[in-house]
Amino acid sequence: MSKRARTDRREVERKLDKLTRDRRKLFALEPGSSETNPVEVTSASVIDPKARSLECPRCGPRMRVADQAARVVASRVHRILTMRCVQCGEERTVHYAVVPPLMQ
Repeated sequence: MSKRARTDRREVERKLDKLTRDRRKLFALEPGSSETNPVEVTSASVIDPKARSLECPRCGPRMRVADQAARVVASRVHRILTMRCVQCGEERTVHYAVVPPLMQ
């Protein structure tokens, strides 16, 4: 006897939810996940291209910048971007710190 379509669909949804939880846990460990662990860049001009290359942890397509703010944290300029998936609406916040290169 085969499974009902609804049972199959729910199994797929549970697997997707588990994968999403795992991806969120990995993101929490990566640079950019918090203001204490920002992605360090040498210029603000590289932030938008880097942000646009991020993929949605839930469904996979690229995310877009929904909102952004600048704040000074520990005497460094931080840009905080709220990213939103165009397909499923998943949001994530990414922190960037502008760190000028050292002069030699």
